[in-house]
Amino acid sequence: MTKPFNSEDYYSHLRTRFMGRPCKFLNQVETTIDVAASEKPGTIVIANEQLKGRGQRGNTWHSPSGCAMASLRLVCGKLTPIASRICFLQHVLALAAAKTLENIDNDKLGQNRIKLKWPNDIVYTNSTTTPFQKIGGILVHTKDMGDEYDITLSFGLNVFNSEPTTCVSDIIGKTSELSIDLVVANVMNNLEEYTDSLTDSTFKNLKEDYTKRCIQINKLIEDERHGIMRVKEVDDEGYLIGERCDDSKICTITKIVQYLEETSTEQ
Repeated sequence: MTKPFNSEDYYSHLRTRFMGRPCKFLNQVETTIDVAASEKPGTIVIANEQLKGRGQRGNTWHSPSGCAMASLRLVCGKLTPIASRICFLQHVLALAAAKTLENIDNDKLGQNRIKLKWPNDIVYTNSTTTPFQKIGGILVHTKDMGDEYDITLSFGLNVFNSEPTTCVSDIIGKTSELSIDLVVANVMNNLEEYTDSLTDSTFKNLKEDYTKRCIQINKLIEDERHGIMRVKEVDDEGYLIGERCDDSKICTITKIVQYLEETSTEQ
């Protein structure tokens, strides 16, 4: 059973100085993205139900109660560490969400079970033989305002909603300490920790973590522009880099049109 969002519990879990302060909870909304865009920087908008959740390439869907869905608004100058890694920021958010899930129950969600499907999906597997199941997703919108960036970072994580794939409560089999407020607060805690220290060495560690989690690495794909390629790495801008099979040329992957090796995900 989904526990109602509790703002007092949310703040008790929150360790940030800025991110996720304040929080604004709405029972029903078309999309948290539009609401957050008009809030002051640092505000996180959390919804119980989202009627027109937004995804990659403008896709929309209904996000039911039980999903931790939220959008955070940030504004940062172009000389800040966040701005220097603006293209990689969606992957930093994905890593913050992945760490949050692992810390809920390391035995059942840790140990390499939480993976990332470039560019936007968070997926789960309980072994090396079962398909990856989508357990969450992220989306980052960035506006160039001249001397600063206006950013909306959004995520949805299946906490209590079993459909359409799986959820945290089904996987761990216990819900006494699980709550939406705990999950959202810890995503904020992890995100601020990561973005506070985006030095070259820290960024290298984040990039390595993302590469290890990315399910497309070393897989054979067909790219829209470059044809058949093997995915090799993620670059500093957050793009996948592949090696063309016909001439071994290294290219940036533009759009994956077909997977030629298994990376199947239950949608």
